[in-house]
Amino acid sequence: MTDRQRPLAKQRMRALRYRIWDILGLALIVWGAVRIGMAWDSLPDILPRAYGYSAIEGKERLWVTVGLAVLIYVLITAAEYFPQIWNLPFQPQPEQEDAIYETLHRLLHAEKFTAVLVLLPPVSLPAQVALASVLLPFAVAAYYIRKIYRIKNKKEGQ
Repeated sequence: MTDRQRPLAKQRMRALRYRIWDILGLALIVWGAVRIGMAWDSLPDILPRAYGYSAIEGKERLWVTVGLAVLIYVLITAAEYFPQIWNLPFQPQPEQEDAIYETLHRLLHAEKFTAVLVLLPPVSLPAQVALASVLLPFAVAAYYIRKIYRIKNKKEGQ
């Protein structure tokens, strides 16, 4: 493989990885909708609210979760295609721009998958696990923000 072909191969692998994550995210959305659809007739018309609230809600509220997952997925996907709206709290150095924006792109990809995973888990989760899973998108964001600042603070030649 020549030096000129290496960046192209790396770029193709990166694009393939993003496509795979997109397919998995869309599959999670479809599977979440299918799970609700399959269980629809067995669900009571009025669902008690979780975590001790006395209010009750109709089972139609479950479709709001699917709609919210789709909305988040579409909005983050749109943000991926407009990097000019990505705002950083610092001005990256020219030699760091590519690495920083690639990490931001990975952040957005991971966040949209994580949001769908939290809203529409592929299996039923115990209440404590479902409640703790809400922290997962924050953990992903913290990981990638830390990575961005490591790139920013990296000295020339290291």
